[in-house]
Amino acid sequence: MKQHGVSDLVDSLLHPRAIELRQLLGNVQQDVRPRSILIDDEENIMQAMAAGVKIERIFFTSDMPIPPQLQQKLAPSVKTYELAKRTGKKLFKTGKWSRIFAIAQAPPLLTLADLASMKKDMVVLENLGISGNVGAIIRTAVA
Repeated sequence: MKQHGVSDLVDSLLHPRAIELRQLLGNVQQDVRPRSILIDDEENIMQAMAAGVKIERIFFTSDMPIPPQLQQKLAPSVKTYELAKRTGKKLFKTGKWSRIFAIAQAPPLLTLADLASMKKDMVVLENLGISGNVGAIIRTAVA
């Protein structure tokens, strides 16, 4: 099993990773490439990696360590962070939030011509109002 070293603890909203998460959750990204995306849940992270998405950081809570099957597939460059529960609750502002999630590079933007030439299945989502539905949509599409 690959070891990714000792994980940093994100236990304050002032921690640089907490600031990054708050920006991602609030859609306040700078117009700088590469763009970042947040992927929640182990299954969605695994699906994203299988599709070639580059995972940069994994966040987990003490009650949900990174599962061995996911840890084995992570590139050595992936940084891991333990997110304190109280900080996670403040960031996500809800009682229900994923206890394991990743920040990844967004795949490159594609044109309609690019999409038309692809030989694999795809799901296109536009202007999502409730991002929490994405996981259910992906699980349904994979099934």
